[in-house]
Amino acid sequence: MNDLAQCYKVGHISIEEHPESRLYKEKAYQYEEYAPQSSEKNKLYRDLQSGDNTSAQEHLSVLADNFINTMKAYRPQIKDDEKVFKGAVYAPKKALEVGLIDEIMTLEQILNEF
Repeated sequence: MNDLAQCYKVGHISIEEHPESRLYKEKAYQYEEYAPQSSEKNKLYRDLQSGDNTSAQEHLSVLADNFINTMKAYRPQIKDDEKVFKGAVYAPKKALEVGLIDEIMTLEQILNEF
């Protein structure tokens, strides 16, 4: 198992500026300063801001490969329908069909299991 899978669960975190936020409405200024020794700090973000997505694509590719390999290792029953490992979104019945989930339950059924 790779280092990523050992340390983290499958998930997603995103921080976005909402159009109703104070930052968006007031166009708050943000200042970034880095110590001379920190030339790599937030480099990926700064590259994206300047229009260069190369390092972001490389980073995302590694994360995607780790995710796919972890899913294949822990859910060998997944049926590759040419979409499942490419980011497709599935409704519950289809997710069950391709092996992404084990079963579909109501909240009451889940609570009764505890």
